[in-house]
Parts: sequence; structure tokens; C-alpha cells
Amino acid sequence: MEANPFPGNGFKSGGFINLMPRDAYYEVKTGNAIIVDVREENLTGYKRFDAPRVLYLPLSQLEENINQLPTDFTLIIADSTGLRSH
Repeated sequence: MEANPFPGNGFKSGGFINLMPRDAYYEVKTGNAIIVDVREENLTGYKRFDAPRVLYLPLSQLEENINQLPTDFTLIIADSTGLRSH
């Protein structure tokens, strides 16, 4: 069984560790993770994540750019509602 990279935070559902927004923000702020926002560009124009370490990579471009994601940090895949991040 794989260890939870966020001890004390999150819950497992559908094989993924899910974090509450405040927990995700904490992990990013403390340098433990990077948020990858997978919303399409038309959805990021009016509202962006207010966090210190965010990469914007639309889901439609993820497969072709997956090798460009950092491998030395835990990634938190996120969107505005959680529907695209699974």
C-alpha cells in the first residue's frame, strides 16, 4: 500500500488521495507540493488559484505535456470543482 504523502490530511477515494482546499493550500505553502490546475484556459481567465506554486496545464494538453511536469515534488491535480482532476 502506497503511503499518504500528506500525513494527517486527505482521504482516499477511488484510488486517489483527496484534499480539502485548505489542506492543499497548506501543502503548497509549506513547499510539500505543487498544484497542477487542469482547467481549460477559458475557465482560468476569471478565477485562478491563489497559491504560491501553481502550474496551469489544461486537461486537453496534459497527455502531450505530461513529461514536462516536475518529478521532484508531489503534484496536487486540481480544478474548480474536482470533476476534471480525477
